[in-house]
Amino acid sequence: MKIRYLVWICLLFYSSILNAKDLQNISVQLLWKHQFEFAGFYMAKYKGFYKDVGLKVKLKEYQNGIDITKDIEKGKSTFGVSYPKIVLDRSNGAKVVLLNAIFQSSPQVLVTLKSSGINKIKDFKNKRIMIDKDAIKTAQILSMLYSKNIKLSYMKIIEPSFNIEDLIDGKTDISSVYISNELYKLDNLGIKYNIFDPKEYGFDFYSDILFTSEKFTKNHPQIVNDFQKATIKGWNYAFSHIDETIKVIEKKYNTQHKSKRALLYEANTLKKLAYIDNIPFGTINKSKIQRIYDIYNLMGLVKNNISLKEFVYQRNKDTVLSKKEKQYLKNHKIIRMCNNPNWEPIEFVQDGVPKGIAIDTLHILEDKLNIKFEHIFTKNWVQSQKYLKEGKCDILPAAIKTSKRLKYANFTDPYLDYKLAIITKDNQPLVNSIDDIIDKPISRKRGSGLITKLKNKYLNVKIIETDGYLESLHKVAINKAYSTIATLPVASFYINKFSLNNLYIAGYTKMRYKLSIAVSKDNTILLSILDKSLKIITKKQSKKIYNKWVNVTIKQSGFNTEIVLNILVVILVIVIFIVYRQYLLRKNNKQLKVIVDEKTKELQEINKNLELKIDKAVNEIRKKDKILYDQAKMASMGEMIGNIAHQWRQPLS
Repeated sequence: MKIRYLVWICLLFYSSILNAKDLQNISVQLLWKHQFEFAGFYMAKYKGFYKDVGLKVKLKEYQNGIDITKDIEKGKSTFGVSYPKIVLDRSNGAKVVLLNAIFQSSPQVLVTLKSSGINKIKDFKNKRIMIDKDAIKTAQILSMLYSKNIKLSYMKIIEPSFNIEDLIDGKTDISSVYISNELYKLDNLGIKYNIFDPKEYGFDFYSDILFTSEKFTKNHPQIVNDFQKATIKGWNYAFSHIDETIKVIEKKYNTQHKSKRALLYEANTLKKLAYIDNIPFGTINKSKIQRIYDIYNLMGLVKNNISLKEFVYQRNKDTVLSKKEKQYLKNHKIIRMCNNPNWEPIEFVQDGVPKGIAIDTLHILEDKLNIKFEHIFTKNWVQSQKYLKEGKCDILPAAIKTSKRLKYANFTDPYLDYKLAIITKDNQPLVNSIDDIIDKPISRKRGSGLITKLKNKYLNVKIIETDGYLESLHKVAINKAYSTIATLPVASFYINKFSLNNLYIAGYTKMRYKLSIAVSKDNTILLSILDKSLKIITKKQSKKIYNKWVNVTIKQSGFNTEIVLNILVVILVIVIFIVYRQYLLRKNNKQLKVIVDEKTKELQEINKNLELKIDKAVNEIRKKDKILYDQAKMASMGEMIGNIAHQWRQPLS
């Protein structure tokens, strides 16, 4: 029973590893060190909200010297968190887009000690201010200072240590702080202070603004939408379950070693700033962004105008199309397509009707774009390509981009990506690569580009050309060929449909089939429309289509259930042996410890008795030595007195 339970756990673990491979890897560059300020990201990850939308998110703690905006533009991180200075970055040419404002009101203020005598902003002149380079350009801080005719140039700027102790110790006169963090320590120490909050001077701006690159929003709108949705869900959960969130931070993210009380203080302070006037979490108001821009402009820091429509991202439930693209669809309700009529289950024609994985994908686009893909009959794949070249059809639903085809077609980004499997009889050994079997006959569909590739790379390769995939597989099944090469869905479809049960996947080539929609060369608008539309098809939709056509798995090397179970049983036996061995070792160690403890006690008693005997002997020796010493001393004294007496006696005589 225990073994069965352990097998079940191992299978569950194994399944989770496979599922993890399907997740989209993205990253978030945080504005500062781990603390409650980023709790929403932590909880979205911890509660599985990101995983639910197919995302695997890496949270990157801030490191000194990082330029977050540039890192996002360069793709070093997918998303970033920034001060309102991101508005200034955009005006100065940064191709970034705002997604959400985590805090509707900024927690950043300036603080001085009461004992410093700095009670007004006018007192800042000629004083030392500790503020980091990003905060220097924070709109609300600059606005507050400028409103009282004080510039940062009037003060001595000190590189921040991010330690409030420097203000307490007099190393600076003014410090830029977050009311959710540093003020907690001042309150605990009972130190009186002055707060200079921009809100009290009429400058209430956002803080911790979530953003990404313009390029990423265009290429991956669905990921952006899914990430926003999961992140907002994480934040709402974090603020609704503060105690649970603090436990997660303490366990996984507390790099600053904050106390529970400090985290609770931070959480309650930030919650008030995240939810103001019943505004939905994460809202960005364009008029507020415009105001930030206007203030930077008045200060002479702006280089270019910005388009708020392009700068503030609008979450779309559907494809984002330009006016030109929308007009194209109005004028072209019918899109002509030529198919590969004999490529089951990718695409094929049955009773005059196109079917398959690619065709079902196009049906999704039909619904989204309100268009119709009209099937143009062709005899074969060669004729379909010819028709596209001649303008008799607009697209090929599933095609590999090649240099030859690029002369007459453009291609969307690949939307189907399959491994090329090496299929042999199930009594043949596993193979690491095509090199292992290149000296044996390989069957392959006539006219395949793969045949040309293999012949160019391997001069002595023996190819048995066939009329189709079924014949290629059949050749292997009856020992007329050693192997064939096909994509997983194609191999699985034919093997299951025609009960070729003596075949299995012996390995994989290093090649992949990446399929795109091929669009006639001059139709760039249709290419753009299809490219955008394909990107918003969810993984769930794609998986549903795949399972419809490939609903039974075939035997695969390394993935056969029986083999996996056998391996797991062997592993479990080894684990049980190791655990049992450890148990015996611990048991023997305990027994040995008891024996050693007993012997140690005996030795201690013997040692104690021996020490007593030695002490007694030593005392006896000391007594004897003292007697001898006293006797010698007395003898010496007697001899000396005798000499003196003798000397006295001579004069008397």
